[in-house]
Amino acid sequence: MSSSPTESQAGQGGLFDLSCIDTTPGANGLFSPPDGFDGDGDDYIKFLRERYRNKRYSQLFALQKHFFEKGIKITFNGPFSDQAKSALIKMS
Repeated sequence: MSSSPTESQAGQGGLFDLSCIDTTPGANGLFSPPDGFDGDGDDYIKFLRERYRNKRYSQLFALQKHFFEKGIKITFNGPFSDQAKSALIKMS
């Protein structure tokens, strides 16, 4: 049984795999823009800023930041991997 990006990010019961950041549009992860997103790296950073300021996501960003600061290995995937990693570093 193979898992789609949505399944690997959301997991069972709506839980996220915080050891993997997928920046693929529509992947349904914290760092994933919506399906159909066709912006460039600057647009992606704007998307992350908006999501970071949204109370629905702020706790997840704090948890992701905690994982990163503790040195837990995080894998970055997708077209905006570099921007996501840079944003996470700036959050820390």
